[in-house]
Amino acid sequence: MKRVSIAVYGFNIQNDQNQMLDLNSFEEVGLSEVFESFMKDNANKYENISRKEKVFKAEDWNIFNVLDENKRQRYLFMIGKIKTGGYGMSSEIINPETSETNYEKGVGEAEVLPFYFCLAIPADHATRGILILQTIGVYSMKSVFEHMFEKKLKLYNSNHQFITGNLAPRQYIENYMQNGILQRIHLVQYERPVNRDERLEVDFHCKAKELVIHKPVGFITQKREIISGYLTGRRTLTDIIMINDFEFQELKMDFTKGKRTKTINLSNLSKLAITEDITGAISFEGEFPSKESMMEALKSVAEDYMISMGTIA
Repeated sequence: MKRVSIAVYGFNIQNDQNQMLDLNSFEEVGLSEVFESFMKDNANKYENISRKEKVFKAEDWNIFNVLDENKRQRYLFMIGKIKTGGYGMSSEIINPETSETNYEKGVGEAEVLPFYFCLAIPADHATRGILILQTIGVYSMKSVFEHMFEKKLKLYNSNHQFITGNLAPRQYIENYMQNGILQRIHLVQYERPVNRDERLEVDFHCKAKELVIHKPVGFITQKREIISGYLTGRRTLTDIIMINDFEFQELKMDFTKGKRTKTINLSNLSKLAITEDITGAISFEGEFPSKESMMEALKSVAEDYMISMGTIA
């Protein structure tokens, strides 16, 4: 069974003056109408994105108005399923048990996989929303989704831009330090390869060594103030932890909270990223997650983020 993870991003829509638009009402239609039109337009056949050597197709979608206990709209939740994959390289499909080649995939053939995603925006006036994208192992849908969604957006106004960014507000990370359980610390050391062919293969960086500290009991209690200082730019990574004779460039922490495992990468504050392993929170239909369990998992994560950001109560 493949591990099912998600990546969470913030998003907004900007005009040619770099002003963020109201997601509920821009162009007199709002995001929900754009989302539904986007999914319908891409549901009939695979779109060939030749410059990315990828194909894209919408499969299924739903829109929900989530209400509070007084039956007032709390936020809008849009979930979709797409299929996408790349072509442009031939490969052999091998049976791992027999080591025999079952099939040779040609350069013009694409292997497609299904991915779930969701968009969530607070009710009333909202300029920022939550975008959650599923990943499957090393496979992601981010670049092709952003390309296709902005293409649709520009049909409403050619000057509009769909802006996404990593989302990990300080209070959200501190909430995990307070209420989550730190399971592992990852320290990653990189070295620049000398061999040109190796540089091309690994995109100019080569992972030299990773040091993993398991069950670091008491670490958060001892380092909470220093980590908070790092999040506000007053401390460095090596203030958080230092290992003799091990100079690292990347620091990640794995937290568990309920059935979810969250990895927080602290290595670059401008691109502070959080991924979550939700395998334990979903059920499967064959090899892939069921729609119902993915819907509940994504809704729970989106709501958790919006509460932590203070955009919903």
